[in-house]
Amino acid sequence: MTALAFTACSQSGNEPPADAVEDAASSDDGMAPAWDIAGIESVEIVPGLSKRILEEGNGAVAETGHTVVVHYTGWLFDADAENFRGGKFDSSVDRDQHFEFPLGAGRVIRGWDQGVAGMKIGETRELTIAPEMGYGERGAGALIPPGSTLVFVVQLADLRGLGMPDQLDMPTPAAPEQPTTEN
Repeated sequence: MTALAFTACSQSGNEPPADAVEDAASSDDGMAPAWDIAGIESVEIVPGLSKRILEEGNGAVAETGHTVVVHYTGWLFDADAENFRGGKFDSSVDRDQHFEFPLGAGRVIRGWDQGVAGMKIGETRELTIAPEMGYGERGAGALIPPGSTLVFVVQLADLRGLGMPDQLDMPTPAAPEQPTTEN
């Protein structure tokens, strides 16, 4: 497996464009900030959730109902930090342990359910998640304060529950009858 690339550099070094910082810092409409760093465009998925594809994948596409297997690192959004990534609060990469969850089942924050959908196996994506798509005004423990915008780098390692769509609802065939031997 390839290692995740956790930083993206601007053309002038490691600093994001000044106008991107100003635009992101001035965003008080509750939406996830969107910017273009190092020529990698940020695309809004839904209000409050944007993505940047850091590395293209070439495998199957994650869809609702699949169990997705990911590696991730999460930071608090910080307009003054490199790549807007402030304090790191969690990382499956640091633990060297993948994280699995059923996509679309509501077992993770909404930004993850919607942000991981459509990823291809092997893809690395950065998600910027506004509070209403993350932990909202309640926060999450001591590491994620209330009202926090989050930045995650997520790599889709595998999918479970893949199958041909026309085979998913087919009944399991009965075992063939075994010949009997009589003495």
